[in-house]
Amino acid sequence: MIGQWFVLFLVGFLYPIYAISNDDLLVVSVATNETDGYLRFIRSLNVYGYNHETYGLGQPWKGGNIQFTAGGGQKINFLRENLVRYKDDTTKIILFSDSYDVMFTQTPENLLEKFEKFKPARVIFGAEDFCWPDQNLEYEYPFVESNEKRFLNSGGFIGYASDIYEMITSKETIKDDEDDQLFYTKIFLDKNLRDKWSIVLDKKADIFMNLNGAVDEIELPLRNDEVYVHNSWTDSDPIVIHGNGPAKRSLNYLSNYIARTWSSNAGCLQCKENVIDLTKIDDQAQWPLVYIAAFIEYPTPFLEEYFEKILNLTYPKNRLAIFIHNQVEYHKNLTDKYMSTFKENEYKFVKYLSYDDDTTEGEARQQAITECQEDNCDYLFVIDSVVQLDNPDTLLKLISLNRTILAPMLMRPEKTWSNFWGDYTEEGYYRRSPDYLDIINYNKTGLFNVPHISNCYLINGTFLKKFTPQYIDPSTDPDVKFSQSIRDAGFFLYVNNELTYGHLMDPDNFNTSLIIPELYEIFTNFLDWKARYIHPDYYKSLEPNATFQQPCLDVFWFPVVTKRFTEDLVDLMEKFNRWSGSAHNDGRLAGGYENVPTDDIHMAQVGLNDHWLYFLKEFIQPIQQKLYTGYFSDPPKAALNFVVRYMPEYQYKLRPHHDASTYTINIALNDAGKDYEGGGCRFLRYNCTIAGTRRGWTLMHPGRLTHFHEDIEMSTTTESSSFISNTLKRRQQKRQEASKVLQEGISSLHLSSIPNEQQATHEGGIYPLFNIDPESYLLEEGDERSMLEPNSYNNPNFKQTINVLFNWLNTSLSKNSIIIRSFENDLYDGYILAKLIEYYQPHVRLLLDDIPLSEESKKKTLERVLNYLETRFSQQNLPVQWTFEQVYNRDLICILHLLLACMQLFNVNARYDLPKNLLLKVIVVKKINGILQTRIVNECFIDDYERELASEMSRKQGDLIDTLFDLAPDRLAGVEKILLNFINNQLNRYNIHVKQIDIEYFQDGLNLLYLISNLENYFIILNKYYHKKPLTREQSHANIQLAFQLMNQAGIEIDQYCRINDLISGNQRTLYRLLFQLYLRYNKDSNNLLKSISSLASVRMDADSPFL
Repeated sequence: MIGQWFVLFLVGFLYPIYAISNDDLLVVSVATNETDGYLRFIRSLNVYGYNHETYGLGQPWKGGNIQFTAGGGQKINFLRENLVRYKDDTTKIILFSDSYDVMFTQTPENLLEKFEKFKPARVIFGAEDFCWPDQNLEYEYPFVESNEKRFLNSGGFIGYASDIYEMITSKETIKDDEDDQLFYTKIFLDKNLRDKWSIVLDKKADIFMNLNGAVDEIELPLRNDEVYVHNSWTDSDPIVIHGNGPAKRSLNYLSNYIARTWSSNAGCLQCKENVIDLTKIDDQAQWPLVYIAAFIEYPTPFLEEYFEKILNLTYPKNRLAIFIHNQVEYHKNLTDKYMSTFKENEYKFVKYLSYDDDTTEGEARQQAITECQEDNCDYLFVIDSVVQLDNPDTLLKLISLNRTILAPMLMRPEKTWSNFWGDYTEEGYYRRSPDYLDIINYNKTGLFNVPHISNCYLINGTFLKKFTPQYIDPSTDPDVKFSQSIRDAGFFLYVNNELTYGHLMDPDNFNTSLIIPELYEIFTNFLDWKARYIHPDYYKSLEPNATFQQPCLDVFWFPVVTKRFTEDLVDLMEKFNRWSGSAHNDGRLAGGYENVPTDDIHMAQVGLNDHWLYFLKEFIQPIQQKLYTGYFSDPPKAALNFVVRYMPEYQYKLRPHHDASTYTINIALNDAGKDYEGGGCRFLRYNCTIAGTRRGWTLMHPGRLTHFHEDIEMSTTTESSSFISNTLKRRQQKRQEASKVLQEGISSLHLSSIPNEQQATHEGGIYPLFNIDPESYLLEEGDERSMLEPNSYNNPNFKQTINVLFNWLNTSLSKNSIIIRSFENDLYDGYILAKLIEYYQPHVRLLLDDIPLSEESKKKTLERVLNYLETRFSQQNLPVQWTFEQVYNRDLICILHLLLACMQLFNVNARYDLPKNLLLKVIVVKKINGILQTRIVNECFIDDYERELASEMSRKQGDLIDTLFDLAPDRLAGVEKILLNFINNQLNRYNIHVKQIDIEYFQDGLNLLYLISNLENYFIILNKYYHKKPLTREQSHANIQLAFQLMNQAGIEIDQYCRINDLISGNQRTLYRLLFQLYLRYNKDSNNLLKSISSLASVRMDADSPFL
């Protein structure tokens, strides 16, 4: 009984029986600078009503760089100095916390309630998963459960003041740069001291959550519309969140939502805190002085609009200064022009680093910081040339949010590319954060702490008085260096998306070699293209109840393009200056004849045809569907797009005619009555004349049958008068006419029907007679198309050729799981041809996309493939018997020529299975004066001479090595000795010795790489471009492929003699051919080898042999 009373007495002595109140809790921290992290820490304390004290502000930090190394002893010394007044207080509860990387997320009541549950413990330390800073102490720690934290973290602890003070003063001295965590660790691991002060670890993270190594455990659920932190691993809701070590960026991410910064209902709560309202300052002379730093570092489209939007910012110009750096010669004249404009206004000053100053981007950005610091500016506003600030209130809004560094969120329209990163990798590269898409899609709006910003941001001048951001680093880009320097200094980068501030340009494909490059930006920078070139009243035409001017029956008039568009297009055409001259004979047309000629330039001639078709789809088609209901063609097709020039001395009118179109649009590019007199359009059937056409307005009218019209005579002109004209085709009508072309071509030869038995067959099944889309055979006046005469399909040589081609293609492409069933439908888009080229020449990569799906990507793919092949054919003096249009339009005749040429180019063995000759009858159909005329010609696909020549060349290339192996194996030893001496001389520097010419020494590609690297003095970075220890066939293939690429770069077309798969498969003859080529190329005295085999009777030592 006495023992029981003794225990009760002890407990009563240690824990006075009274309720703990919030006043008993004091949060203390150490900070020498008021960084953004510190201010965030203090805000979280104030939000929840904690009593707190900070020690060390304004004093120098002597505790070492604890971000990268051990240190922090100065924190203990600060605590000793300041907690001495509480040393005898047994009721005061002290919670120490780091400050720069910590946030509190619950109330003091919740924290004290959790503290009570730890009794009888009197001091509680946070815990983590890493033993730091001395990993050797790991095994001295007590073991814990699998979902508990084992190791002490000194970034946060709580206990009674008297115990805390006694603990931190238990050692007489600690140096400022000694490690504070090691100090506390040794106390905890000493069982006597641990028991003395009843020290325990917060193993379940009930109070302290250390994020390093545990970020994946964190969830952010909602409670009463407040985001809180939940640890799913320990099933706890921690209060003090510590971004220790590399987890600081994870805390920055969490800080966007926790500690009452975000509400699911109200959104951004911190956006309403500490705001500045400049509009309440009536005297604008007292507004902050802002330096605008404009950087033009690469060719950028729509630079005029960029400068205009800076001029239009809502801010008094006498409180703005302009600093411009232009590093682009193309933009020099325009930048000089706007420099003058800025100087004519009331800006405080204007400074210009021009292209001629030869200042780098990093130097210029650093100079802008220095200028702002020296002039005590209040803000530095950085705006790169890719930024379009569509909202003139951007600067006012950014200032109002009162942050150290803040960027307005800017996006490339319809893309996910923005001016900030949500996260970054350990190596410092971009990585998407979980909330990135929500931010850029405005699902979450507010202020967001992010690790990287660029292109446009506002820097507080007060910050620049104590810190200088850095831009110059040879190893990285200036914007990356800037953000890194800010993060390393403990300051924050924010992005705000409460408003739509503007957008980013895409400068990647801006081609300054074009006459008017912005005209071509409709695909890449559509939003800006519209803003410059689409008439502002055009959009009124899209309104549901819009009315249209109708000067004649079914003829409509509406605005579509701006005056700037008409000026730029006329300027482009005048500088291009290849007007057709109104001649009937027109080589630009397929038939070479124009029935109603004009003095014009086709859009295709200036590379604008695809752009113009897109313009028709986006801006003309929506109006057409409103005006001519019931007609739908998507996308609209225009057979001819051109700009017409009318001049009295050349062509001043156009005779009456029908347009060969479903409907036509004409856009005037000049001003009637100003640039010219007269002119206009008369519709004869309706006796209706339209005079005084309007610049930038579209005249839309039906084409065929109804609207027979003429262009009215022009009397005088001050300059050439120009119009854009389009003829747009009806898809259904095209197919009907095209089918008629095919039928008429056959009928004219009295072959109105073709029985099924006359169709050729191959292993894939029936080879269709006319399996071409009839639309491909639509004929305009003068057009010509060809097709095989039906009986040709029954020609045995044709059948043999088809079978050989199919077998060859399907065998070559089998590893890609590709099966060819139709030459026309499978080959027309270039994808299969590109794969075929890759099979024979693995170093060649012609595919930008995996599989081209859109019409545009198919055409681009085919164009790249054909350009490559035609270059190779030219080198081999092989004829080109096809055009891009013919292949894309699935012309079987041209595709056959192309495939047969490829067999010859790639030296395919299967071509010896082809017939000795192939001569077929071909029907040629041509439209002349509206009538289809046909003729039959004999087309030669294979002839004996070419085949025999190819066979002879192949024998020359193969017979030397084959003869050595087949007829003179006794000579191989001499050849091997010479080659070994050559090889080992090269590989000695790598301490490699090849004992014999055997495939095992070269099968993984490593020795080939070392060999060609030494011969050509290449430097290859180990483990970056190839596999140093290849374990799989694929890795060996990659090594050999790189070796082949290096040989090709050195001018050795090794693909002509060797295939990678043959080497990997262990083909000894292929290895000899490869080494033989290297020997002949790099050995000054190659006669020894040639002499050793020159007496072989069966070998023809012709000078043109590739091996000699």
